[in-house]
Amino acid sequence: VPGEADAEPGTTLEAAEPRVVVVGEQTVLSGRMAEWGAAIDMLGSRQRPIAAIGAGPGQYQSDVGGYFGVLPKGGKLEPDFQNQYLVIATELGLSGLFAFVLLRGWSALSLDFLLEPPRDSMTAGGIMTPLIGTLQLVAVSMAVAIPIGTATGLYFAEYARNDWFTAMLRLAIRSLSGVPSVVFGLFGLSLFVVFFRFGPSLIAAGLTLACLTLPLLVTASEQAFLAVPGEYRDASYALGASKWQTIRKVVIPAALPTILTGIILSIGRVAGETAPIMFTGAAFFVPGVAKSLFSPVMALPYHVYVLATAGTAIEETRSIQYGTVLVLLLLVLGICSVGIALRSRLRRKREG
Repeated sequence: VPGEADAEPGTTLEAAEPRVVVVGEQTVLSGRMAEWGAAIDMLGSRQRPIAAIGAGPGQYQSDVGGYFGVLPKGGKLEPDFQNQYLVIATELGLSGLFAFVLLRGWSALSLDFLLEPPRDSMTAGGIMTPLIGTLQLVAVSMAVAIPIGTATGLYFAEYARNDWFTAMLRLAIRSLSGVPSVVFGLFGLSLFVVFFRFGPSLIAAGLTLACLTLPLLVTASEQAFLAVPGEYRDASYALGASKWQTIRKVVIPAALPTILTGIILSIGRVAGETAPIMFTGAAFFVPGVAKSLFSPVMALPYHVYVLATAGTAIEETRSIQYGTVLVLLLLVLGICSVGIALRSRLRRKREG
C-alpha cells in the first residue's frame, strides 16, 4: 500500500492503484481486488476497522470487526447498515445467552465446587475431575494439531506447486471443515479405539479432537503465511538468507499473530465438543483424574450431557448443570483472552 490520505465522508474515490483512504473513523482500501489481501491484513494488524472498495462491488470485514463498506470503483462510501445491525443482533443474542446461564448457574459457583470431585452419584460435590479432564483434552489435542496444522499451512503457502494435486488437497481440507463432529467421533472410534487398540482413553479422544480442528488450523496458517508481504521475503533473500532462514526468521514471526487467531478458535471448539469424545474417551464417571494417556477421562461438556439426560436426579441437579456450563464458558473465555492478549502483544512488537 503506497500511502495514506484523508477524505471527507461521501467523497468520490477514483484510484487506479491501491491506496488507503481514511474517512472519519473508517479506513477504506481502494484499488485492484488482487491487492486486497496483504493490505487488509496490514490494516487489521493496526486494529483499525476496515471497509473495502475496489474495481468492482465488494465487501470485507476486518478481524477486529466494526464497520462494513460496499462500493464500486468511483462510487461513494456508504456503510452497510444491514450488516452492522446483524452484528449487533448477534452480540445481543450471545450476551443474553450468557446472562441466562450466569443467572442460573451463579448460585452453584464456589471454591468447593471447583476443587471437589463429583460424589453421591454426581448429585453433589464439584467438577474438579471433569474440569481437569477438559484441560487435559485441550492440551493433548493442541499438542498434536498445532505443529501438524502449522506445518501443513506452511507447505501449501511456501512449497506446494500450483497444480491440480495441490488444489485437490486444499479442497479436501476445506471439505473436512463441514463434516459433523459426530462423524469425527465415529472415525476416532474406528481408528484410535479399535484399530490402534488405545481403548476409550485420553489419547484416543485427544487425537480425535486434533483431527477435528486440523482443517481450521491448516486454513488459518496458510492464509497467515500468504498474507506476509512478498517484499519481506525479497529483502531477506537480498541479504543472502536461504529459503528456510527467511521462513524461520521473517515469515513465521510476521504470520504468528494471525496463526494465534486460528489457535484461539480451535481451543474454543475443542473445549466445547461432546460428540467426538463420547465415543473415544469420555467417561460417565471416574473416581479421579486421568493418570496416563491411556486412561478414560471426564470432560465438562460430556458431564453436562450426562447430568441433563442420564443423571439419577436431573431436576435436582439443575444448578450443578448450569454451574458447569458457566465454568466451561468462563474457561473458554479465559483461554481466548490470554491468546488475544498474546496476539496483541506480538503485533505491537512487530510494529515497533
